Amino acid sequence: MSYLKLSFSSISKNKLTFLLIIIEIAALFLTVNFLVSTLADRQMLTNGYEKILNDNTAVVWDSKFTENIINGLSNNLGQSRKILLKDITDDYEIYDTIPITDIATDTVIFVVSDEIYNDLALPLVSGDYSDAVANYGYTDSEFSFNYNIDGKNYRNFNIKISGTLTADTYVPIMNYFSTGNDFTTKDLYENSNAYRKFIIARKSVFDGTDISANCTPVFMIHFPENFDENIAKLREKAGVHEGKAVLENSQSALLRDLADFIPIVICVLVVVIIGTMSISIILNKYNEKRGGVLWICGFSRKQILFAHFVNMLIIFVVAAILSIGAYLIMSLLQIELVVSANLSIANIIATVALSLILILASMIIPAIKSKNTSPVEYLRRAK
Repeated sequence: MSYLKLSFSSISKNKLTFLLIIIEIAALFLTVNFLVSTLADRQMLTNGYEKILNDNTAVVWDSKFTENIINGLSNNLGQSRKILLKDITDDYEIYDTIPITDIATDTVIFVVSDEIYNDLALPLVSGDYSDAVANYGYTDSEFSFNYNIDGKNYRNFNIKISGTLTADTYVPIMNYFSTGNDFTTKDLYENSNAYRKFIIARKSVFDGTDISANCTPVFMIHFPENFDENIAKLREKAGVHEGKAVLENSQSALLRDLADFIPIVICVLVVVIIGTMSISIILNKYNEKRGGVLWICGFSRKQILFAHFVNMLIIFVVAAILSIGAYLIMSLLQIELVVSANLSIANIIATVALSLILILASMIIPAIKSKNTSPVEYLRRAK
């Protein structure tokens, strides 16, 4: 407790200096947190598909759907998909997102296969993914609408809303297909800005109702057996990206993003470490007289150095709390100019790790000076 009293006493005598130091370090923490969140945003888009995209799964684009509709072979995308798959005799599983628009409320319901929905990692402002999640600003706990089954019959659905998404996010809608070889899981999403009101719901909510007429040309298909043979059949009529390649492309894209950020992080870290050491020298200079007094009172060199450590620790703890608090407020308020302001465990770990690095850096100069300072010098500076 005596060390804390000494630190608070030192802070009270140099309020403005300590305030500027805390603001500087808090700004650093905020910068690092934004970088961490940006990388986390890239990774979260892969999470919903990692378990599905394997050696026996492919992303398929029904390139004949327009032709089928024009030629009268199908009335909708669901029927066109059946034509595409009619020559497949082996068992298969379809994973996709089916958008349904409720015209009465101008709300789009993205009906996502449970296998994808269960692993979605889009950040939430509140709630969880247990039932369905809605766009930022949605306040009702339930959404009710009538679905047109066959033009004559309707079925009423009540979707419980268990979570609210952040304002700047994505929706897992497979309506874009890249013909290049760099297709990634990011191509299976759209920016949420394209939709004013939307809900993401698990497909099991619609069990017992055929909603395939609203499907998109893009879907994922899993073959337990004879994958190569079945994919060869699909390639004759459709665009195909094998799941393993899509996942590898996604991880490569993440590594490229990481490589782009590493120089920035290193530069910022070097500048701040130098700045922190300079701050530590300034504080140590302020506390030289206090060191002499502590020496007179019976403190050893290690105890005087530890008092400086406690001083720095308080500064970093306060700065970390301020930065996380500001970051959380920006996340909750969904400030439009702030990108990736979503607080996660990764942000907290990064903040703690950075704090430890900077605290250790701040002790280097004081430790050297303490070792080279004699008791007589401490007493002289105490006058």
